[in-house]
Amino acid sequence: MKAMKLITTLGLATLALVACTDEDEVQSNILPKGAVHLTTQIEGVQTRAPQLDAEGKGNFVQGDIWGMYAYADTAVPGENREYKYQQTVLYWKDLSETSPVTFSAHYPRITADIANPAAYMYTPLEWNKTDDLLHATATASKGETVALTFKHLMHRLIIKLTAGEGMTGTDLTTALINSAGKNGNYTMYSGVEINLLTGEVDYGRYAGMIQHTNENRGNADWKVAPQDLTAGAEWLRIMVGEDMWCYNVPDILNSSNSSHPTRLESGKQLTLNLTLKKNQQTGQTEMELSGSDISGWGYGGTITDDVVIGGDTPADGNINMIGKTAEEVKTAINAALDAGITEFTLTGPIANLGLSGGNFFMNPFYNTTVTKLDLSGVTG
Repeated sequence: MKAMKLITTLGLATLALVACTDEDEVQSNILPKGAVHLTTQIEGVQTRAPQLDAEGKGNFVQGDIWGMYAYADTAVPGENREYKYQQTVLYWKDLSETSPVTFSAHYPRITADIANPAAYMYTPLEWNKTDDLLHATATASKGETVALTFKHLMHRLIIKLTAGEGMTGTDLTTALINSAGKNGNYTMYSGVEINLLTGEVDYGRYAGMIQHTNENRGNADWKVAPQDLTAGAEWLRIMVGEDMWCYNVPDILNSSNSSHPTRLESGKQLTLNLTLKKNQQTGQTEMELSGSDISGWGYGGTITDDVVIGGDTPADGNINMIGKTAEEVKTAINAALDAGITEFTLTGPIANLGLSGGNFFMNPFYNTTVTKLDLSGVTG
């Protein structure tokens, strides 16, 4: 799948970067002598401040506050300056008139203490009460224009629900979607480490768990910390009335990144189109991923192959474990147990059953109503 980025040009902004001359000169685009000249643009679609239209086009507005590092020595990036758009002025003589200066900006400005800007643990919705973070960096020398292109650092996750078989007439506008497992355990990390100087994300360093929710609003649109999910693990729990659907992480969420196929990437947008189904005879709920998009926070390609999660109600206890993960085998067994099946036949590698030593509680058949278990087709 190809991912494309929509770049929205915001026009020229005549600014400069810490203290002093007449603000009227800045606001009227008249640069004081020796000031720094910047241009700005935002990459991708944004749905909140700064001032943008429905398509994400627009500009920063006067007074928007950035966090800004301006430094000539990468070992000494200085402080997180408060920079007010079209108001703050900084002079080359206060930075460096002989060496290139790097400007690293983020919006909105982080107001918490930053011990190390190269390794800052950012959690959406904390401190600034915002769910996104924009970042831009550029290097220029005295007399050159500083061109800052702001990019989204968080990940945008959109979940759209459709009523399928057995759900005719069901109102999904109040459906509850949580990032939680079947038993309510949280399934997503709340924060991730960001380099505020470069805009890079360290996926290996993350904060504790969090439960995102759509607050019974039907669909979901979340800005979440970029992170790696685990294929087969419980991920989303959907409630419509008393009915519950559980959606596990598929083997491939991001086909554009073969090294990390289940990564929610920084600056990207993933849309899940989930069809909810219900067997009217057994009451069992099923879910189907009817398609998904992943893009650079704007326009993107489409995954055309449907991925069925759960499938139809099992007709028997024949479980083929070949090519399946332990989590997938467990899901198939639980689905059969939920359907009232008591006789099972397993085929394939014993390792795919996920048993560990002599722990009986790891056995998916322990303390169930199973009356027959045929393991003649199990290998290894």
